[in-house]
Amino acid sequence: MGFPVWGADTGGYLGTGRIDETLYIRWLQWGAWNGMFEIKIDGSGGSGEDRPPWKYTERLQNVFREVCEQRMALLPTIYSCANTSYVNGVLMKPLNYLYPHDENAYQIWDEYIFGNGFLVAPVFTPDNVREIYLPDGKWIDFYDHTKTVTGPVTLLQTVPLETIPVFIKENSIYITGQIFQGNSKIWEGELDGNEMITIHILPGNINDQTTFRFVDSFDNDKEKIMHFTRKSDQMIFSSDRLMVQSTIELKCTSRPAKVLLNGENTAYEYNDSLQIVKTNIGKNREINLEIIFSD
Repeated sequence: MGFPVWGADTGGYLGTGRIDETLYIRWLQWGAWNGMFEIKIDGSGGSGEDRPPWKYTERLQNVFREVCEQRMALLPTIYSCANTSYVNGVLMKPLNYLYPHDENAYQIWDEYIFGNGFLVAPVFTPDNVREIYLPDGKWIDFYDHTKTVTGPVTLLQTVPLETIPVFIKENSIYITGQIFQGNSKIWEGELDGNEMITIHILPGNINDQTTFRFVDSFDNDKEKIMHFTRKSDQMIFSSDRLMVQSTIELKCTSRPAKVLLNGENTAYEYNDSLQIVKTNIGKNREINLEIIFSD
């Protein structure tokens, strides 16, 4: 559409109000990957039967909760990408924007790139089966980082009702966290300085590099440049000072020999089953992180 941010009234604006449960679930799951996520729970123009989640089954209520929690967790990424669209382009991009030499990408109307690296494939049919096209490169399952698919490839998947297909391009950075308390502050209280983010890094091939422009809402919306490089025996991450408590989770297939933060050994955890290195980098400090795989 050309707008940096757009979305739809999830559940619909016109009509009788209450809609089919499966349609509602799939609409919620797609809406969470829109630039603007607005759930309309009243009937058409205020008339008709309302559709709050408690009028549906527990299964829909669980999906409703999960997509809202996922959306809030991804707020650091969404906020940053929306506010740097002058560099990165619109938040929701057709495949051919990023893959102009891929003829197949011009034929795809029902999936798109969200932000810098997510490929989103909504489900439109009640049989829960859909074809998914992945362009060139390696793609990681958003819901299971241990699963990787190499494109270009077309997949035919039966999709469980709990999720829709979402993949992340290798050599990407995205950020999750708790930076804003919405209505949940009523029962959880204010964050009061307990805001935090997690920087997720999915390395590409040796010598690949990538950057992410993080808009730091705790530092007058200043853009902080994050840079990552993969080398044969180490991985290097650097960033401007971040004014929020920060943790890094980096995907790697083997345990590092050591991890250095600003030239000094720092504590880290390695999860063998998830193949993730995790380390805390704190707040308001220089960030030069080295993950070294040989002494």
